[in-house]
Amino acid sequence: MGVSIGEVTRVVIFCGVMFWLGVFTVSGIVFLLAPRSIPRTFRLSLLPVRLFGLVLLSVVVLYLLVVLVRKAPLHSEDASSPCPR
Repeated sequence: MGVSIGEVTRVVIFCGVMFWLGVFTVSGIVFLLAPRSIPRTFRLSLLPVRLFGLVLLSVVVLYLLVVLVRKAPLHSEDASSPCPR
């Protein structure tokens, strides 16, 4: 009885991936829609900030496409994990 190390590992990885997808989503939206709120200390024009926002949102969209299209579990050297649904 109890939870195996593999199950705990899958939960931790899932939570980490979801956290970073959330950070990428919020950051990408802010960088695209409100780039003027970025501190002036970076001395960036609006174009690189907006492009970075687009890259962040592209990572999120790519992850969502992989999850929707891929049916087989993800495999590593000694473990496999089904794609989230």
